[in-house]
Amino acid sequence: MEPVLKVCDISKNFGNQQILESVSFEIQPGEIHGLVGENGAGKSTLLNILFGKEVIQHTGGYSGDIFFNGEKVHIKKAGDAISLGIGMVHQEFALIPAFTITENTKIGRENVNPLLERILGKNLSLIDDKRDQQETQEVLRQLGINVDVTLKVLDLSVSLKQFIELAREISKEELKLLILDEPTAALSKEDADLFLNFIKELSQKGTAIILVSHRLEEIVSICSSVTVLRDGNVVSAYERKDFNIKNIAESMVGYTVNSIRYCSRKVPKKVLVEFKHFAVNMPGEVIKDFNLKVYEGEILGIAGLAGHGKLALGNGVMGMYPSEGDVCLDGYTLDTSQPANILQRGIYIVPDER
Repeated sequence: MEPVLKVCDISKNFGNQQILESVSFEIQPGEIHGLVGENGAGKSTLLNILFGKEVIQHTGGYSGDIFFNGEKVHIKKAGDAISLGIGMVHQEFALIPAFTITENTKIGRENVNPLLERILGKNLSLIDDKRDQQETQEVLRQLGINVDVTLKVLDLSVSLKQFIELAREISKEELKLLILDEPTAALSKEDADLFLNFIKELSQKGTAIILVSHRLEEIVSICSSVTVLRDGNVVSAYERKDFNIKNIAESMVGYTVNSIRYCSRKVPKKVLVEFKHFAVNMPGEVIKDFNLKVYEGEILGIAGLAGHGKLALGNGVMGMYPSEGDVCLDGYTLDTSQPANILQRGIYIVPDER
């Protein structure tokens, strides 16, 4: 079978720094190929070459050969990659914040009014917003996401943005190879499982996929093969029958990885934080009538799928979105309409947006 992608001896320097050296691998149709390595191993540079990022040409290009569907190609810009049928979900979102979910998903491929198209031509016709919204809603439903597609992206959580990036790419009829750069890094386990299950379904329809992830349990669960990069070199390649997380991790870092032990501890039975009928109106993440007690010294996990409200909790407490109900800290009722008041009480948030 002809591979969708064949990479032969790809090398790349940034000045005197060798980033990639003679990297080679290939991907068959419908294959999910894992690409792993420590930070600085060269993964992102390789993906930038495959997707024609401008930084590659602006720094002298690359050496080596890329074959796509059996033909030698030279990808100089993102348009070259897209025209070949290559899509990419970026680690840093490639979305326009002021545009809606629909506008971001359909950008460059908008439906137009058929009557006006016949009269004025496609370039002068009006965009068919209703049809675009219906198609976007349907793609997101396939991903298990139910959200108002007229919302602007700037108001959304990171997890929803990640699904919108995926929706934009899979809605392209000509998609043959999908590159995923750390797609689950900012997702909860539930959202990550949802994301990866859809990726498996997509591969079963014939789309080849490159998956970059530091979560090795994800790599071994859905990939057919794995290439390990270290210091810009391919140090190991594994087929599914040879998968072993310990061996892959050792290939990545170059030494044995020791196990980690966790010690149990007792939590005092003193209520530190209490939520009483708490509600938050965050776009795409609404909480209603939330009641919970958090004890001093407790680490409490809150899980849920994208759009089900888990991210609204912290944002509501910090006064970033309108809220109702009470939040009590050590018996004191907080004024969640005043972020300064929350900060003075020693409450902080590490947001999902890195």
